[in-house]
Amino acid sequence: MITNSNLHYHIIKGIIDNGFAPTVDDLTDIFKADKEEIIKGLYDQQDYHGVVLHQMNRKFG
Repeated sequence: MITNSNLHYHIIKGIIDNGFAPTVDDLTDIFKADKEEIIKGLYDQQDYHGVVLHQMNRKFG
């Protein structure tokens, strides 16, 4: 299950471990979820003010 908390954790962990945030594909592997579920989680995270999404390509930063 993707929650604001565990999604935020994995984004920050990726930044700390790798110097950049995980991609949507990386997150699908981490959560064993499909892309649409990850993208929905990212938009939910944005609404929660945990990430800022780039509008054209669903990247975040």
